[in-house]
Amino acid sequence: MDFVNYYSNRHYHKAIGNVTPTDVLDGRREQILQKLMGVQTQTIQRRRLYNQHLRELAQSAPNLH
Repeated sequence: MDFVNYYSNRHYHKAIGNVTPTDVLDGRREQILQKLMGVQTQTIQRRRLYNQHLRELAQSAPNLH
């Protein structure tokens, strides 16, 4: 019975946008998806800056080979 409760209420479902059924029923789906998009955008931006920094370091470092 615990598994059924977990799966029906607290499990993230891909078919409804990786939110829980409880989130959908409570009307929080869009709010959660917007927050996740913001986090994703920040993560991509950080990754781009980090990769740019690594490229700049590689170009400025003397050839060690």
